[in-house]
Amino acid sequence: MGDRTRMLVGPIGGLLAAIVCCAAPLLVVAIGSLGIGGALASGAYLLIPILALVLGWVGLRLYRRRASATPCCEDQSLKEGFRQ
Repeated sequence: MGDRTRMLVGPIGGLLAAIVCCAAPLLVVAIGSLGIGGALASGAYLLIPILALVLGWVGLRLYRRRASATPCCEDQSLKEGFRQ
């Protein structure tokens, strides 16, 4: 991912996080006042497995990213403990 892409994705992610953070309490109140909370209660059984799958996927991606990363320096002094 290039620097330009990161500069674009960062603020967009921050904006989305702020919207979700502020809209979530309003959504809970709206669902409760409309009386559809009972219909959505059965979906709670899916949240834990979905969370486990997403966290597993993120962990796998981080592991693969770390495994494929090349060391920044192959200096012999680092292997010897900075002896000079």
